[in-house]
Amino acid sequence: MDYKQLLGRRRTIRFFLPFRPVERGKVQKILEAARRSSCVGNVNNTR
Repeated sequence: MDYKQLLGRRRTIRFFLPFRPVERGKVQKILEAARRSSCVGNVNNTR
């Protein structure tokens, strides 16, 4: 996948169902992506 395709697939979710369960695997993928993302000044406050 190239950069243009990646940007084309980007979307924002503004509505969600808070009572609907989320699969543990999906939560793990989200947390792993957040852990690997860059941050300002390379300072991470999470462990």
